[in-house]
Amino acid sequence: MRTKLTSTPALSIGDLIWQAFFSPAEGLSSAARQQPIGWAIAFIVVIPFVSTLVWWTPQTAYQSPWKAASIAVVIAPLVFLVSSAMLHWISWFFGGRGSYPELFSALAFAFIPPELFQFLLINLAKPMGDLGEVLKMLGDIGTFIWGLVLSVLAVREAHGLSTLQAIGVEVTCVVVVVGLVLLWALTPVLALLGILLTVIILALWFSAPSRR
Repeated sequence: MRTKLTSTPALSIGDLIWQAFFSPAEGLSSAARQQPIGWAIAFIVVIPFVSTLVWWTPQTAYQSPWKAASIAVVIAPLVFLVSSAMLHWISWFFGGRGSYPELFSALAFAFIPPELFQFLLINLAKPMGDLGEVLKMLGDIGTFIWGLVLSVLAVREAHGLSTLQAIGVEVTCVVVVVGLVLLWALTPVLALLGILLTVIILALWFSAPSRR
């Protein structure tokens, strides 16, 4: 359940980041309570920008690093806004009682530790050749799991849910997204089938012998 906090002074941004690393339940709960929206927005804009520059290589990119980073600055915050809104709405169906700014702030701070770890991992792996690629792959799996755990904690702390309920929110969100993607992908197929069926019905209609 949500971490119970006594009446304490507001933590600094540095303290919130530190707790997100080493005491995530308390740190994300504090972030939700304090709602440092300005810093949260800065994180979801700056981190993808810097991350894209770090990831960029001439072998894997078809455009300049600055152009790729500029696109990331637009796309990443939009994805964050949509996904956080979905998590917020789904949380209410699971009995959540937090506000969207609370969840937004908690998720933004949950976003920081895995991304900073990725910066370190990429710079360590680059000069290591094939061993670096293996290290990076293992690190990617680890940071994905870490990020998922922090996201569950952010939902739990912001909305006062149990851990199981927060997991249910995350799973439901994934199911909804996959369903929407499949629906979007199948729409052209369904439209084509509808057109073909219409053509077949019309062909059979006009080719049928007229009644005397």
